Amino acid sequence: MPEIVLNPVVDSLDDVHESHRDLYENRDGKFVISKPIKIDDPTELRSALAQERELRKKASEASKNLPPDIQEKIKKADELERRELERKGEYERSLKSVEERLTAANQKTEERNKLLSGALETTLTRNAATIALNAARGDVEGLLPHLLPILRAVEDPQVPGRFDVIVVDPKNPNEPKLNGKMQPMTIEEAVAELRDHRSLSKLFDATPASGPGGNGSTFRAGQQRIVKLTDAEAKDPRRYEQLKEQKRKGEIDGAEDHLGRRLV
Repeated sequence: MPEIVLNPVVDSLDDVHESHRDLYENRDGKFVISKPIKIDDPTELRSALAQERELRKKASEASKNLPPDIQEKIKKADELERRELERKGEYERSLKSVEERLTAANQKTEERNKLLSGALETTLTRNAATIALNAARGDVEGLLPHLLPILRAVEDPQVPGRFDVIVVDPKNPNEPKLNGKMQPMTIEEAVAELRDHRSLSKLFDATPASGPGGNGSTFRAGQQRIVKLTDAEAKDPRRYEQLKEQKRKGEIDGAEDHLGRRLV
């Protein structure tokens, strides 16, 4: 494309195109501008624009003279292009909507998992506390509020899905409570501490209110200490071994299933 080059200094404005003479000023008999300026020839730009408009006009007029079926095909092609652009936008909106729904679903799942974990821990700790208090001939309902706050259910890192109930430090619930030998305290030892407490000792070897029936029966003073098992417990080998050990230690007198059959 041809260019018009403006020289910074000329002797006469006759040497400058008349459309650019206002860029110069007279300084001591010379005509000066600050720096060379290159300007595209506007004549050629206007010509190119005119040609483009002419081509568009001719194309539009030519399309009117095309056979109807060709005009219909062109119209359909334009329509398809328009729909494709709309579909692309709709797809992007749909994808964003799916992502938003997945995020919301994940949040609900996390909340539900927290609720289920809390319910599971409550069940496990309450059952473990009930069994230990029954074995010690304690008033289950009267002593549970003192024992449950220091119990936590933790998952075995080596066996996913298996949970153990431990005694934790009231001042630091993330750490196990230690006994006099600096070993993790057992639930039985925690119950023994309750028995030694002056205000709570009267709740042992008494006639307590009935405790939850799921994982053990509440023992009354002087009666045989028979643990009542649910059907699921009766089929659990680990629970069976635990009860055998409790009987060996003299903590219970035996265990029966829900039909009254003696198992331990």
